[in-house]
Amino acid sequence: MTHDEFIKAYKNQTIIVKVHKNMAMRLMDYPGIKKTNRAAHLFWTWVWFLSIPAAIACFIFFRWWVGLIVLLVGFALPRAIKDSATEFVIEQALEDERFYNLAVELKALLIEEK
Repeated sequence: MTHDEFIKAYKNQTIIVKVHKNMAMRLMDYPGIKKTNRAAHLFWTWVWFLSIPAAIACFIFFRWWVGLIVLLVGFALPRAIKDSATEFVIEQALEDERFYNLAVELKALLIEEK
């Protein structure tokens, strides 16, 4: 399927677009990704990385339940980060033909007819 056909079919909702979540995470390092999407991805990834030390600090210096809340948010973040990365991949594939071809070639973007 060409890029133009993909755009047309996506807008007409005649295809189902699936994104491989782990490949979407890797594609976030592609230089053509929009800066705002890349910045959002990096920001939430760092928030996730820092949630464990923040939870420990909250357990020590604040109330235990604050640390628990921070820890639970930290456990929920990886799924949210992957979901947003898949949305970013679809958005970028609609805008950039080279990225679309790369995503299809890497089998990160799976397209099915309805």
